[in-house]
Amino acid sequence: MYRRTSDRAAPAVGQGPQTTLWHAVTEVRQCEPAALIVPPRIVRRMIKLDRELPYLGLRVPHSDSLVVSRATLLRNVEPEEVDGASLEGLPERVLLLARPGDRELAGMTAGELLLRLSRQMVHARVHAALEDAIQSKRLKPRDVRRRIDQLGQVAFDEAVAVLRSEERLFDDFDAIDAYCELAATFIEQRTFVPHWLPVYFPSLPDADRVAAIIGQDIDIERLAGAERLPASVVPIVQAQRAHVLEGFADWARTESSTAAVQENEAAQLIHEFSVAKEALGHVQPNSWHVHRYLRQAAQRLERGNTVGAAVCRMAALAWAFPADWHAIENLVLECVQELRRRLCRALALPDEEAHQWDACLAELLVLSIDGFWNHEKRLLYDLQAICVDFERPVHQVDLIGWLRTFGRRPLQRPLPNQQLVQMTKRLQRSMRRLSRCRVSTDRRRRLQRLLSAALVSTERQMRQRFRPMIEDVLESTGFVPDVRPEIVARRKLTEELLDIVAEHGLLTFGNLRDAIARNQLKLPDVGGVVELLLGDRLLRANRLLGERLEGVYQRAPFYLRWLQRLSSLAFGTRTGRFLTRFVVLPYGGAFVVLEGLSHLLGLFHVDNQRLRAETTLVAVGTLILLLMHAHRVREGLVRVLWSVARWLRRLGIEWPQWLLESTGLRRLLRSRWTLLFRRTVFDPLLLTVLICWGGAAVGWLPSVPNVWWQLAMWIALSLLLNSRVGRDVEEVTSEWIALAWRQACTAAAVLFEAVMTTFKRLLEGLERLLYAVDEWLRFRTGESTLTLALKAVLGVGWAAVSYVVTFATTLLIEPQINPIKHFPVVTVSHKILLPMAGPLSKFLAPSLGTALAGTAAGAIVFVTPGMFGFLVWELKSNWRLYAANRPRELRPVLVGPHGETMIRLMKPGFHSGTLPKLYHRLRWAVRHGHPDRPDVAEHKYRERLAHLQEAVSRFCERELLGLLRVSRRFGGVDLSVESVRVASNNIRFRIASQWPDGPPCEIAFQEQSGFLLACVLDLGWLRDCTPEQRCVFATALAGFYKLAGVDLVREQIEKALGPHHPPYDIREHWLVVWPDAAFETEVRYDLSHRGEIKPSPRSAAEAFLLPVLHGSRLFFRDTPLTWQWWVEFWEAESLDAIPSPPPPHCQVLPDPSADPQPLGS
Repeated sequence: MYRRTSDRAAPAVGQGPQTTLWHAVTEVRQCEPAALIVPPRIVRRMIKLDRELPYLGLRVPHSDSLVVSRATLLRNVEPEEVDGASLEGLPERVLLLARPGDRELAGMTAGELLLRLSRQMVHARVHAALEDAIQSKRLKPRDVRRRIDQLGQVAFDEAVAVLRSEERLFDDFDAIDAYCELAATFIEQRTFVPHWLPVYFPSLPDADRVAAIIGQDIDIERLAGAERLPASVVPIVQAQRAHVLEGFADWARTESSTAAVQENEAAQLIHEFSVAKEALGHVQPNSWHVHRYLRQAAQRLERGNTVGAAVCRMAALAWAFPADWHAIENLVLECVQELRRRLCRALALPDEEAHQWDACLAELLVLSIDGFWNHEKRLLYDLQAICVDFERPVHQVDLIGWLRTFGRRPLQRPLPNQQLVQMTKRLQRSMRRLSRCRVSTDRRRRLQRLLSAALVSTERQMRQRFRPMIEDVLESTGFVPDVRPEIVARRKLTEELLDIVAEHGLLTFGNLRDAIARNQLKLPDVGGVVELLLGDRLLRANRLLGERLEGVYQRAPFYLRWLQRLSSLAFGTRTGRFLTRFVVLPYGGAFVVLEGLSHLLGLFHVDNQRLRAETTLVAVGTLILLLMHAHRVREGLVRVLWSVARWLRRLGIEWPQWLLESTGLRRLLRSRWTLLFRRTVFDPLLLTVLICWGGAAVGWLPSVPNVWWQLAMWIALSLLLNSRVGRDVEEVTSEWIALAWRQACTAAAVLFEAVMTTFKRLLEGLERLLYAVDEWLRFRTGESTLTLALKAVLGVGWAAVSYVVTFATTLLIEPQINPIKHFPVVTVSHKILLPMAGPLSKFLAPSLGTALAGTAAGAIVFVTPGMFGFLVWELKSNWRLYAANRPRELRPVLVGPHGETMIRLMKPGFHSGTLPKLYHRLRWAVRHGHPDRPDVAEHKYRERLAHLQEAVSRFCERELLGLLRVSRRFGGVDLSVESVRVASNNIRFRIASQWPDGPPCEIAFQEQSGFLLACVLDLGWLRDCTPEQRCVFATALAGFYKLAGVDLVREQIEKALGPHHPPYDIREHWLVVWPDAAFETEVRYDLSHRGEIKPSPRSAAEAFLLPVLHGSRLFFRDTPLTWQWWVEFWEAESLDAIPSPPPPHCQVLPDPSADPQPLGS
């Protein structure tokens, strides 16, 4: 317990890496005679030859194993290249397995090496078996499509994305390649690491069902059964499975609220520390140190520092004689129990959890001795800080207000709202810190459950306290809803503000303004001069929140208040909106765009005078004006851009790809004479030109060599490249260049991420520092009068310092270093202000002097442009505050914890794809777990997935169920989100209902080929609802889909395809349909067309009577749902009138008589 070491076994003494490798190779060859273990370079070479990859390719996928014929192997590999392994006696088909590199091999044990080679062997066996099935026509393309349909198209697409991310598929893969790789990976993981499957393929059905589907093509038991594995690896696999099962059992015991915990477990842990300390012999007993630490413990107990006293008593125990152990251990246990009692009072914990807290706190205390300021000690102090927040209320010290009112205003004011907020923040910090602590897995899970329950309880209390306050402020300042959707919007506004308080511990004016800008409850136009001067509803809410939530809400500084007043003239009045929309935005935007382009062209010394001409400004501004306000112009430009993009795609991608994939050209490029010409003539000639002409261009050669020298170099290179040495040099060089290029690209991405993260953390750290000083300057109950006077005086000076730092950071510095805000506004501002540096310096010179005036002028010119970036960023939110500027149609809203829409949450991209990126990192954490703490990184990413899951659940709760609760037909129905299940490319909601009682209704969002699809997997209790209720639910669901940004709805696709719709799939920009049950005929619809979409090939479509589709009826995103219609529908529904239904082609619910469909079917 005191000194933990890795459980990983060290290599046996006298057994070097090569000996370990020889034994592992021998055992694998005895189990599989077709296996050949070779260096990784050989496998990569054979893959390049087999797949015809370029030697200078940036990556070689699937480079750990390969199935290759013996003739091809002997033709391209020399016997001495395979580490002495014999190439004689190999079967017709060889399983090439890449051994680890020398550096990696030196750090592996014999068991790890044998397990890795066995996994590669099983993987290669599956590939060989599937190749046999394909060659013998037992597995045909139609059978592969049937298997994919059985697995589920969405689940299969997720698996393909995972395999591509893990570099298991080649760029030119097809459905057969993907299915074979999925089968091999699945069987490998099911055999050796079954606990990886839910992380790699979370959308796949259960493992037994997938194995049954794959088992239709191959005999899994014959390929991966225990009798087909090396004898030494079977106990390792069984031990791993037992360890996983034991971990699940421990988790189940820990999750159980009735888990039995020994009452003396804490005392046993403390005694184990004493015994381990003596056994290690790190310190010799010393009475003087014992008495010194015990005195310090008594002093800290008097000040209420229970954790400090416990740490001192543990230090005394470390120096104590065995005769004194029992007494000091009891003193330590008293501190542990006192801390637990304080936590129980602060968090209102149930009595049955007391002993569980004792054991967890005791282990943290034991581990806190090892190190000065380790994570265990920090966690203990965080827990004690929760007790201090509960026991000693906080007061605001206001010396300026006390002096200004001549003592009528109290010097110290209580801040009752701070208690729950601070306790919530400290619990959140404790949860994050727990993942870094070295506690045992069982107690880590137990403590995580205890802290999680305490956090949920505290956050619930905080929300219950603040919710009526915020609702009262919104009501009293005029944020009163007039229609049903606005009722839902105001509830959502309140909950979003509470989310910010729970996450950050404070609420600012910017948070309030942005929440209203995103909400459907908007501000009316400015009522007049009086409202302009006294403040609109937003500014009144700012004042009232500052009074009601003092200590939690930070009022807006003067510059934000006046910015709100001035922007209301431009955005909250008819005249201001007219000037903004028809003058400022089009022509001002044209000026910024042209200046930005001029700046970019100037960097490359390109003439940019035409961009600065007034006629260019007027033309570009008028074009922007037409695009903003003329629907036909905008639609025509989009149509032209789509046509240009489609032709560019045909010219640059589709036709060259068709040409390269044509049988004749491929046969020509693979012919013996073409390969001979490339090896003997073209490649040496290309290198000769690069060396001679390139060397002379960069100065490596004094001049271009003459023709005879070039001819001699060409002959020498031809001979060299076609020798074994030349082949090895070419192979190593190409791999080195590819590796260097990938590392350079990775370094560039890492550098960009590091710069962004560094600035972000600096700003967040500065904000935390300011807030921490503000917290320290608050007066706590029990502090002395001298402390009160000191904090009152220091608070005056600190208020000025904090205000200046915040102003400079927010307005001048942050927009300069944030690239999103910097270009092009700040860049153009720099260009405009830079010529003013000279005149400003001359103007300041008489009063400041030449040197100081130049410095001041340069500083002003450098920092002032940041204000323009700040203004543009702030005004973007201010425009959306007013009801008159509300979008005409329902638009996607932010869903994710980082401000993503649903599609950006699920679609991989540079600034999107949070969900697949989290799963990618989780897979990395599972593969590369720390030997001592294997679940630290995994826990971190699972926690982030849980936060994302909670955010998605709140989106469904507030947008869909919130609207149904205020409806007439569902007003008395108890609806709730029963569960949310997330995978890397789909999210599923289960909505439960108490009446009508029945199975949950299940809704799914799915990302396929960049499209966001939605469907109802199971109607559940909706089957028992009345037709009127289903109509209301369908309308609410359609609006929910609009807010999620859904592109396609499966029910709408199936309705367009006909009553007996065939199986279909979304692949790239195609809707692929198989009209026959055998999956032999494939018909495509081009989804990039905006009008009529005709099926191709036409003959097959006519044979199976497939319809011609229309883009506006196929795409749900093209179905307009206006705000006015939305309000009219729900108002009519509330009056029990007959509301106008959605468009007839807008189908979002399946037939109630239909059976539930599996995911992605």
